[in-house]
Amino acid sequence: MNFWSAGKLMLTSEYVVLGGAKSLALATQKGQSMTIQSSLSDGIQWTAQDNHGNTWFSGLFNDQGVVIEASDTETAERLSFVLKFIHQFKPELMESGLSIITSLEFDRSWGLGSSSTLVANLSKWSGLDGLSLLHAAFKGSGYDVAVGCRNAGGVYTKSENSYEFDQVAWNPIFNNQLHFIHQGQKRDTAQAIKGFDRSELRESDIEWFSNCTNHIIDCTDILDFEMLLEEHEMRMSEILAEPTLKTSSFKDYHGLIKSLGAWGGDFFLATGSAEDMNYFRKRGLDTIIPFNEMIRTNE
Repeated sequence: MNFWSAGKLMLTSEYVVLGGAKSLALATQKGQSMTIQSSLSDGIQWTAQDNHGNTWFSGLFNDQGVVIEASDTETAERLSFVLKFIHQFKPELMESGLSIITSLEFDRSWGLGSSSTLVANLSKWSGLDGLSLLHAAFKGSGYDVAVGCRNAGGVYTKSENSYEFDQVAWNPIFNNQLHFIHQGQKRDTAQAIKGFDRSELRESDIEWFSNCTNHIIDCTDILDFEMLLEEHEMRMSEILAEPTLKTSSFKDYHGLIKSLGAWGGDFFLATGSAEDMNYFRKRGLDTIIPFNEMIRTNE
């Protein structure tokens, strides 16, 4: 059996999505595959490969998901929580020996969803709800798993115990002016979320970011797009009590710079021409991916 799930990026309402704001979630062209085969050995033999085909994790679990041995304890314990959850509801899936191999298509440091694509693949295999599987071992709003389960982007809205996901193939006419740039570091999303106090969000904040998401989807002019997301950055900066990325690092860049996901790591969005991206290359940022190479715009 073979499964594949798309990676993700969050364009709007990072953090405030936890309070119920609408967020525009984008699916990436690269994701993670999972191959499951029967094995003559008992238990579940797990092998995780990076985008170069190198094994970065291996482990052995019994037929109830308990760790027997592993190359990394923390990774094994997280996997164990998810496997135990699957065993609780679908024990028949784990009655015989299994060999499970996962293969990433993107660099693990990119923050495109090595965990969420795994959870989405396990959801597709088990038939269990992806959000429930996510909460068995990981933290987060769940938008990333929603994207991975559908292999498509859309508008994600989270409530206390559920979520809505309205699929949207966002592909603006100015997409040739959108570029995704990696900062050369990765921020732990779970830790970023842990430090965010959603109780301080006002209803007016939730309403503004939801409206902004709607306007971004409908936007057909790059200048309007930039103005919307510049205000988005300023409002988020006030909520987080952190300077925007442009203010702290790229003050003299003429275009928009928009943080994505957990501020302080992973990718950010920059507007401009392909030639304009030399500004970032001169500052040592060489992983620059244009929209049409990064984003999956249809199923």
